[in-house]
Parts: sequence; structure tokens; C-alpha cells
Amino acid sequence: DLKVGFFNTDHATQTDSSEILPVKELSSDTQNLVQIVKSLQVDFGFLKQLLQLKFEDRLKEESLSLFTVLHDRIMEVEKHHQRNEDHMRKCFYQQLADAIAILKGLYKVEAKNVTLKDVTTWEEGSLAKETIAAKLILEKENLEYKLEVEKLVQIISELEEEVRSNINEYSILEDEYISLKEKSEKDHRTIRKLMNASERLREELDYEKSVVQEMRLRSAKLKELTQAHWSSVSKPPPRPLSRPPSKPPPASRPASAQSAATSMATSISSAESRKSRASKKTLKEEQPEVKPELLVQVEALKVIVDNEKKKFERFRKEADRINRNWEKRFLILRNSFHVLKDEMFTRHTLFRQFAVLADTSFNYIRLKPLIVQSKLNLTGTTSSSSDYYRASSIDNKTNDAISDQVPFQISAKGKILFFFLFPFFFFETEPHSVAQARVSAVASA
Repeated sequence: DLKVGFFNTDHATQTDSSEILPVKELSSDTQNLVQIVKSLQVDFGFLKQLLQLKFEDRLKEESLSLFTVLHDRIMEVEKHHQRNEDHMRKCFYQQLADAIAILKGLYKVEAKNVTLKDVTTWEEGSLAKETIAAKLILEKENLEYKLEVEKLVQIISELEEEVRSNINEYSILEDEYISLKEKSEKDHRTIRKLMNASERLREELDYEKSVVQEMRLRSAKLKELTQAHWSSVSKPPPRPLSRPPSKPPPASRPASAQSAATSMATSISSAESRKSRASKKTLKEEQPEVKPELLVQVEALKVIVDNEKKKFERFRKEADRINRNWEKRFLILRNSFHVLKDEMFTRHTLFRQFAVLADTSFNYIRLKPLIVQSKLNLTGTTSSSSDYYRASSIDNKTNDAISDQVPFQISAKGKILFFFLFPFFFFETEPHSVAQARVSAVASA
């Protein structure tokens, strides 16, 4: 027999089919109620946020109004205080100016009295002191003038000696300048000669290179001709049988070709030997004209050129290294920029998902009765159990479809309300399923 119970202790109880309530209707009603509660909860959450935002805006407006009123009053008080300060300052300035004017008048009167007293005393003593003072002053001036004249005479003698020594030094320097000028002219001439000689040598070398290249080309052509001739001689083509045997054999051709090749080789070697001798003669003729000082200068210039080349190579390597470092930095910045873009996109998607889905703490678990079968009636109950499983699976599918449809409607409402509240978060529009898949991928990662 079939025994049905909701708990482990009810396994022994017997229930009839009339006692079992319509589970499908109850489950559908409960799901509808759960969905309605979720939608109400979402609506109440958004209304709560809206009221909070309105309250914050009202608080900001009131605080701004209070701040403006207080600021205006404070500014009025400060202006009144500044006016009082300006008035007091003007009064003090006026009092100070009056006191200064009084003091000036008193000082003028006292100065006049003092000057009158000084004039009277000076007139009395000046008559007696004028004669003595004039004599003493004249004697002092005479002594000072004598000392100054002696000092000037000594200075003039020293300057004359310095002028003489400077004239001698100037003459010596003129002689040195003339000698150095002559040396520089000689050096310029020798440098010009060396430059001309180097240009001649370059021209001769270029000419010799061109001649050698021509001779090499000719020798290569002769070698090719000789090889072709020898190959044609060593491997003759098959002769037909109807050919007459009266023709002579081609034995004289290789000998003539060999003699021509040897003659060309000897002519090439003789021309090269002549050119090398001519170049050696020109070098020997130009070598005595070169001075050791100029050679030293040339070597120094070569060293300077080598140093400059090394410096340029070092700068080039450093520039390459700096360019590589900057390229690496740009790559790192580009990668970090892409990472930041991905992070911003995930944040926006998570925020939208949070706004779409209700932040509830309810966890409804659908309880189903346990099925206990007896071992004796397994054959009789297989059909009923299979029918029950089919019915339960169909109910689950229908419930899942309903639950999938209702949250989509709720999410659309939540999206519309959230768009009116926070319009600046909707940068990119994408379907709900894509956002859910993206959020799940991020959570799993």
C-alpha cells in the first residue's frame, strides 16, 4: 500500500486520496504570492530610495538657504565693523595731523630763537678768530698740495717704466706673431699638398678598382667561354650515320682556345703589375713631401674621428634603449587601460544587475512529500509512482516557466524606475539574459 507523510515520524500513518489537497493549485498560488511580494518589495525599495533622495535634496536646499542667510548677516556685520574702523581711523588721523602741525609750529619758533642766539655769538667771536683761522688753513693746504705733487711724480715715473716695458713686450710679440703667421702659412701649404695627394691617390685607387673589376669581368667571361668550349669538346652531340667521314676531327679548337686564354691572363697580369708599379712610384715620390708634424696631426685627427664615432654609436645605443623602454611603458599603459575598461564594464553590469534583481533575504524552499514503498507491492505501485513523477516534473516545468516570466516583468519595471531615478548609469543597453550570463561568469572567475 502507498504510505505518504511530510516528516520521518509520519511514515506509519495511512492517508487517503481525499485527504491530499490539490498541490498544483497551492504551489501556483504560493508562487504568485511570492512574486507579488518580490515586486512589492522592489517597489518599496525604490520608493524608499526616492524618498531618501528627495529628503537629501530638501536638506541640501534648506542648508543652502540657511547658509546664504547666515552668510549675508555675517557680511553685513563685517561691513558695519569695517565702517566703524574706517571712521575711527579717520578720526585718529585727524587728531595726529593736528598734533603734528602744533609740534611743527613750536619747533619753528624754537629754531628761530636758537639761530638768533647763534648769530649773535658767532658775530662776537668771528672777528677775533678769522685772522688766526685763515693762516692755519693756508698752511695746511700748502702741506697737502706738496705731498700730492710728490706722489704724482712717483706715479708718473712708474707709469713711464711700465710703458717702456710694454713697448718691448709688444715688439717681441710682433716678432712672434710674424713667425707664427709664417709657420701657419707653411702648414696650410703642406695641408693643401697632402689633400691634393690624397685626392690623387683616391682617384688612382678608384681607377685601379674599376680596371680590376673590368679585368675580373673579362676573366670571368673567358672562363665561361673556355668552360663552355671544353664542355662542348668533351661531350659532342651524337652524329648521324649518313654523315660522310671525310671531315677532319676538331682537335685544333681546344689548343687555340687555351692559347687565347693564356694570352689574356698574361696581358691582365702585366697590366696589373704596371699599375701597381706606377702607384708605388707615385707614393714614393709623394712620401718625402710629408712632414712628421703633419703625420702626427693626421693621427690625432684620426683618433678624434674614432672617438666621435664611438660617441655617436653610444648615443645611438642609448637612444634605442630609451625608445624600447618607452615602447614597453606604452604597452603596459595600453594593457592597463584595457583592464580598467573591462573592470568598469563589469562594475556597470553588476550595478545594473543589482538594480534589476530584488535584494531580498527570503529563501522559499518547495517542500514535497516523501514516498515510501513497500517491498511486497513494488509491481503494483510502479505505474502509480511513474505517473506521480511525470506529474511532478510537469508541475516543476510550468512553475519554472512562470517564475522565469514574472521576474522578467519585474526586472523591466525595475529598469524603468531605475532609469528615471539614475539615468546616468545606462551607458550601454543589453538584454537581461546577457547581463545575467556576464555576472555569473564574473562571479565564477
